[in-house]
Amino acid sequence: MHAVVIERVVGDPAALIPEVAAALGVTAYDVRASLQAPGGGPAILAVHADAAATGAIVSTLRAIGLEASSLDVALGGASIGDFAVRHFELGADALAVDTRDARTAELRYASVDVIVLATSIVSTEHTEIVRERSFSPGRTLLTGGLVNTRTRESTQRSTHVDSEEIAFVFTGGPQAFRFGESALVFQGLGDAMQPARTANFRYLLDQLRGRCATARFDDRLRKRAQQVQLLGRLLSPDEHLGVAVALVAARLRRDRAAP
Repeated sequence: MHAVVIERVVGDPAALIPEVAAALGVTAYDVRASLQAPGGGPAILAVHADAAATGAIVSTLRAIGLEASSLDVALGGASIGDFAVRHFELGADALAVDTRDARTAELRYASVDVIVLATSIVSTEHTEIVRERSFSPGRTLLTGGLVNTRTRESTQRSTHVDSEEIAFVFTGGPQAFRFGESALVFQGLGDAMQPARTANFRYLLDQLRGRCATARFDDRLRKRAQQVQLLGRLLSPDEHLGVAVALVAARLRRDRAAP
């Protein structure tokens, strides 16, 4: 799949809505939210299987005056947080980290250029067959009292929602160190460790922000509504959060490089 991405909207988004909708062949309602993304973008406007069709739309949007590009969805968020940190130790100049599968690395504070904070929300549906037995006068009469109950089956569906705060820490490249609140072991905080996991995660974030003094920080992806706004109508945040993180990181780097 290939996505049409607005890198930045400059000027009045409302004035651009009719032209953008015409370029995409959709209604004004379909593009309004994307054009009003925080900071003017990034935001995904459309997704197509055909790369050539995506490129043609990007050219049309650029002619209108938008900063637009195309993105291969499969590559855009692939393994962006593959290094999922399990243990860490705060050092003077670097963070020593390792994963559950025993990979190790040294994350130097001076090398961190982008930190993106996001909330991962995963919904799981459960289906259960429930059998209920109840008294049946009719069966009692027909069987001479041998059978006096009736079994009814019903299907019950429930949805379980799991959420997790995640910090994606980039060191200049396309991949990130993934600090997931529920996966981290916080003994590395030493005497600063607190009983509550959320408090420990917040303390770690404060330490990263303070020690990675030159890094750009963004937390727009903590909110589900903004994840949806960035990814558009066709990409689910449950499956494509990595794409959203990659787009935000790229935008922060462009802003940092701008004069």
